[in-house]
Amino acid sequence: MPITLTIDGREAEAAPGETILAVAQRLSLDIPTLCYLEKCGPMTSCLACVVKINGHNGQSRVVPSCATKVQPGMIVESESAEVREMRRTALELLLGDHAGDCLSPCHRICPLHLNIPVMIRQIESGQLREAIATIKDALAMPAVLGRLCHHPCENGCRRGTWDSPAAIRDLERFAADADLQSARIPSPLRERDRVRVKALDNSDASELDSGSPSPKTGDGNEATPHPAPLLDRGGEGETQVGSQVQFAKSNFGESSPQPSPAG
Repeated sequence: MPITLTIDGREAEAAPGETILAVAQRLSLDIPTLCYLEKCGPMTSCLACVVKINGHNGQSRVVPSCATKVQPGMIVESESAEVREMRRTALELLLGDHAGDCLSPCHRICPLHLNIPVMIRQIESGQLREAIATIKDALAMPAVLGRLCHHPCENGCRRGTWDSPAAIRDLERFAADADLQSARIPSPLRERDRVRVKALDNSDASELDSGSPSPKTGDGNEATPHPAPLLDRGGEGETQVGSQVQFAKSNFGESSPQPSPAG
């Protein structure tokens, strides 16, 4: 059964479960929104869409219209001077000290919860080192996902309301490719590998001190154990046909891997 309510003196009918914002939009009443996106549902973090509900007992309350369901006989004010002043105050509080770090729709939709607004700002300002660190906090292999991901985050991009969404996947791939092409851009993953390699080296030294046998190469000479190739390095971790890539202790930024003949 339809629900009857009044918005700014205009009587309207709504289906059960509809929000005040949806009914107002159907009546062509312009209630501003900032954090609301229909595909994501209400977040009620900006309070730019507040309205005033007047009760029959003389009491009134201010609510976010994007998340408040209609009730029978509800009387709503959306364009009074009091409501506009409350919206102005909410926006002033947001803009007073705000860099866009609220939970954006694209960030919320991303299955891996990549902090997309921060990544975009870092890439825009040329801070690729910081950008790849932000990406790798969420993604294990950004260069791969930057090509294979079906980019659902772009469905929540607010820019799509005006023209087309930001190319979030392409930006991620750009930063990942720059990371692969430059050994001078460190990342948290490489730092962890550096610690792991140091532990392996210490273990190797202990084995040599204890007289443990060393593995043999194909030509019969002893070879020092080496850590596995890194997943996030392009050419350094690749094993070519007919050769064996050995990694020395100084492989991490100090020297290149030295190939040795295969057995």
